[in-house]
Amino acid sequence: MDFSLTGEQQELRAAFGRFFDEHATITDLRAAEPLGFSPGLWQLAGKLGIPDMAAGSSTDGAPASLSQLIVIAEEYGRRLAPIPLVETLAAARALDRAGAPPSVGMVTLALRPVAESGSAPLLAAGAIADAAVGLIGADYVVADLAGDGRSGWVSNLGSSPLANRTFAEQRTVLASGDAAREAHERALDDWKLLLAAALIGAASEAHRIALAYVKERKAFGVPIGWFQTVAHRLADSITDLDGARFLVHKAAWAVDEQNETGTQLVSMAYVYAAELAERVTAESLHFHGGIGYTMEHAIQLYFRRAKCWPLALGDPHNEMAVLSTRLLGPVGER
Repeated sequence: MDFSLTGEQQELRAAFGRFFDEHATITDLRAAEPLGFSPGLWQLAGKLGIPDMAAGSSTDGAPASLSQLIVIAEEYGRRLAPIPLVETLAAARALDRAGAPPSVGMVTLALRPVAESGSAPLLAAGAIADAAVGLIGADYVVADLAGDGRSGWVSNLGSSPLANRTFAEQRTVLASGDAAREAHERALDDWKLLLAAALIGAASEAHRIALAYVKERKAFGVPIGWFQTVAHRLADSITDLDGARFLVHKAAWAVDEQNETGTQLVSMAYVYAAELAERVTAESLHFHGGIGYTMEHAIQLYFRRAKCWPLALGDPHNEMAVLSTRLLGPVGER
């Protein structure tokens, strides 16, 4: 099966790559800390059609496919752009599937079921979002978020806009019962796959930074890239990143085509990308030696986000239990 980029995907990668290169530089990223959000970049992204392109009603036609969106997500991750792209794209797709009208303001996705009271601890992009989509009891709803998001912001080393928020009492029910739980799982899978693509982008850029560094940094009179322990690990990472990217694209294809293997492949892609991104960014940091641990060097920005981004849902290794159920069925049915 050939998962090389189509002409349309190549155009998307080039267009959004140029956009993020121009407006999401390392300087812009540092300026957005510690909250991890740039209002100016979000405004520009909105003019470019993000995240509206995930909703057909906003594009006067069919919404962008997941195979298209993961290309954008990888470019986003490569620059660590300080906007909540993954959460808002997943929320937009959930609203579009439910036939809900486009929402005004930023809508994020509650990754875990929300309490009946509306309490949503550690809500992804909660510090900056206006509304959220989430599962409350037996209902899948969209609702405004009460209070000031920034007052509920939770400081974290990944500089993510996580916040403790509350769903307003006025809520629009999108689905109920089994349909609600299915809607939640589909939106969560969208988030997992888009995040997997973003993590591959971040890890790929960290690898590029490390490769450039080991060509210049010398020890015992030669570049440290000459040493096998460095060269072999960098080479292994290239093949691992290619494999992870292939898996993400295969999962996106399966979801778009409603193939029965789609959910299984999403879980595989998510857990593998999370593990790989943490390892590649950590190794890239280590190759820099002591300077890599300083806040002044850019490489730590990639390591911190590779560790933090998946934790919005919890330990990514928990996905292995989800994958086991998707492959073999519930424990009682085996």
